[in-house]
Amino acid sequence: MSLFLTQKGYMKIMKYCRFFLVFTLFWMSINVEASCSSEFEVEAKVSAFFPSSKIIRRIYSDVIPYYELEIAQRFCNDWQVWLGAGYLSKDGHAIGCKNKTSFRLIPVTLGLKYLCSVNHCMDLYTGAGACWSFLKNKDHSPFVHKNISNEALGGIFKLGLIYRVKENIFIDIFTEYLYQHFSFKRHYEDHYTLRHNINMSGFKVGGGLGFIF
Repeated sequence: MSLFLTQKGYMKIMKYCRFFLVFTLFWMSINVEASCSSEFEVEAKVSAFFPSSKIIRRIYSDVIPYYELEIAQRFCNDWQVWLGAGYLSKDGHAIGCKNKTSFRLIPVTLGLKYLCSVNHCMDLYTGAGACWSFLKNKDHSPFVHKNISNEALGGIFKLGLIYRVKENIFIDIFTEYLYQHFSFKRHYEDHYTLRHNINMSGFKVGGGLGFIF
C-alpha cells in the first residue's frame, strides 16, 4: 500500500479541511458577538422527510425518518447561529426489478435564525443556511456499481415555533426544506450504467426537545 496520497485524495482532504475551517471561524466569530446573550441551546430533533424526487419516492418511500442533533447560540437578542448534524437511511428496490438498494445520508448544517417573540414563552423563527452532505448508496444490481459515495454542498431553509415549557426546556415544532443534489457525472466512467444526478432534496416536518444552558 502506498504511503503517498493521490492527487484526488489530497484534493478531497483539502476540501474537508476548508469546509470545517469555515465552520470553525464562523462559529468563533458568532461566539464573540454573543457576549450580549449567554443562552446556549442543545436540541434533539425527529422529523418526517418527504423527498421531492419522484424517483427517490418510487425506489425508497414517500416518507423517511430523519434524526438530527443541533446546537445553537443566541446573539444580539433576536438572532441565533446553529450547527447541526442529521442522519437518514432507507432500504428500497430498483424500479422495474427486485434488486435491493439502500442509502445513508449525513447532512451537516450551519446557518442563522431570526426569532420573533410572540410572548414570554413562545417564539416564531425563520432561518437559512448551508448544508454539506455525505451520501453513501449501495446497490445489488449487476448494471451499476455496488457501492458509491459522494459529498456535496446544498442549502436549508427553516420555519418554526419554539415554546418554553420551563425556563430551560423548550419544544420546537418546525418545517424545513433541504436542497441537496449529488452529481456522479464524472464518477465511475466504465462499462457500468452511469449515474448523472441524485436529487436528495425534500421537506421535513417534525418536532424537537431542547435544553437551554
